[in-house]
Amino acid sequence: MERLATLVISAEPENKIAVLEQLVTDLWYVVQDLQDSISVSQKTAPAKPREGMVRYANGVGWNPGSGAGLYQYISGTWNKL
Repeated sequence: MERLATLVISAEPENKIAVLEQLVTDLWYVVQDLQDSISVSQKTAPAKPREGMVRYANGVGWNPGSGAGLYQYISGTWNKL
């Protein structure tokens, strides 16, 4: 965070707006990815899991191995958190 503050403070006045706009855009993408990653309950496994993806399995329609719960996709397997 300190690095970001230094970047914004040290930017030329005309560039501060651009830096802040880019920050807002990047944060929007992070929020979208989080919304896509965590849903209320998954009845089936995601078709294209990505490394680090987090999902809540309902334990009935989709049971990655340890029943209902929160799982993270790491190194090709779903791991209960």
